[in-house]
Amino acid sequence: MDSHDHKPEENKSRSAASIVSGRQPDTKSSLPFADMRPQAFAQRKLQETAAAGQLEKKTAQLQTIAQSYTGNIQQKRPVFPLQAKPVPAETSVLSGQKTDFNETSSAHGPRQQKGDADTIQRKIGFEFEYSNWQTAEAPAKHFAAATSTVPYANSNSPHWNKIPKGQTLVRGDGFELQADDDPNDASKSDLEIVTDAFDETVSGRGQIRNAMHAIQATLGHISNNFNNWWTAGHLPRAIDIPGTTVRSRSFLYALMPHWNAKPQTTIGLSLDKIADLLEDLFAVALETGAEATARRQGRMELTGWDPNAIAAGPILQVQGRAPTQARLAIVNYLINNPAAPPQSPELVGLLSLIIAYLRMADQALVRSYAKTIAPVMARTDFGALFKMLSPVEQNWYKANDGQPFFDLVRSATWLAGMAHGDEVFSQGVQNPVLGVGQAQGLTRGKWITGIAKGTDYLTGRKFPDKAQRKDIEGLGAYGKKTDKITLPGGLSKQAAILELRSMPVTSLANIADVADRIWLYTYLANRGGNDKYGQVQAQF
Repeated sequence: MDSHDHKPEENKSRSAASIVSGRQPDTKSSLPFADMRPQAFAQRKLQETAAAGQLEKKTAQLQTIAQSYTGNIQQKRPVFPLQAKPVPAETSVLSGQKTDFNETSSAHGPRQQKGDADTIQRKIGFEFEYSNWQTAEAPAKHFAAATSTVPYANSNSPHWNKIPKGQTLVRGDGFELQADDDPNDASKSDLEIVTDAFDETVSGRGQIRNAMHAIQATLGHISNNFNNWWTAGHLPRAIDIPGTTVRSRSFLYALMPHWNAKPQTTIGLSLDKIADLLEDLFAVALETGAEATARRQGRMELTGWDPNAIAAGPILQVQGRAPTQARLAIVNYLINNPAAPPQSPELVGLLSLIIAYLRMADQALVRSYAKTIAPVMARTDFGALFKMLSPVEQNWYKANDGQPFFDLVRSATWLAGMAHGDEVFSQGVQNPVLGVGQAQGLTRGKWITGIAKGTDYLTGRKFPDKAQRKDIEGLGAYGKKTDKITLPGGLSKQAAILELRSMPVTSLANIADVADRIWLYTYLANRGGNDKYGQVQAQF
């Protein structure tokens, strides 16, 4: 949800989780993706404006095209005369079990138009990572040969050049095909699809559906024409792909012939709804049967965890139980400081994220990269989130050089006995990727009191050890940028920009439905609703 002008560079990292079961994903999803969208509402609202009417017509056209392609992808797999490299198994951070795909994170968020320096109007965006498809570019004099058959159609060709991270190959309708760093080989780049940042409005919802259907159609076009292109003597080139060609000498090649994506989504969420988000998506200690049923689809689609099939792993428990720890921390603090401001949902939300980060570190659950400390990552830095608290709360907790805020955080039973000099990453980074450090040098006292004073040191801009800042980038990378939520009566308030990093691999056929459910969940939450993901009725 950042603009290109403020796009931070960071190493591609392992995501917090993908498939909790640890099974290799099939090309067809076994999850129950029922269409639960309130169609009558959508149609009524879309007809209110001419633009919305055009979106509806365009969506129908793209849906038809997408269905014609995605329906054939499984039956018409192209023959790939390329030598596939084995993808090393990685450990799923949520389950601790093995997965056979690369869990990676983007260096940037959805494409964002220029706007206010510190405020972004409600935006939702998506990224889809395809590490099985690689990208390359050839110099003009070698382009024809570099995209054809032997001897150039292999990943060791001297005329296949890596495309820099974030560079666009093709611009589609609401999305871009971009290059991203290959996590297995620093000399190569793979494929990522990054959508525009869409308004959290009814018309924005239609634009999201448009973009998803356009992505389905585009990727289906590549699959259905791959054999023809190969027979004609070349790999899929940017000039062969529908849309606006940006890098005309770029092309794709496949290690594995499928379009199963590792998605991430960036949303703007009101600070008082963060605790609800964590409890809805992750494992809580106590919930009713009705709550568990209502939350099940969101947990499956946004964390890969089916509570009916597998017990919750430690990360699921840390994330889901952090809000309870936050509430208890406030109660414990108020016992010793009765004049302190009473508990507020905003303070619970902020504390929940901080406690979740620190508990992840204490339990040695930060793996491969420092950024895996955050399955739900605050892209707005914590200093800016602190300023979303009420003036009374801010004044109380920033007094005495931020010591009251430190005392509040360590009032959580998980953090009892925490000292100023303790490292944020108390157990370092487990099994770090080659070249990644242990993220040492930031104490908890400096981080927490800094937050209360408006500075987040757990970011790529402020981390004390400059040599490690590249490993930290992504955390709080949007700085002071916040989302903006419009309330009834013309009022508005700021909201946190969050990245959901624990989504499982999703098939091409399902991306439109999942994206729509994320939009609806966020839309309702920001307007005071308590509807669970996927359980929404046509209530508009």
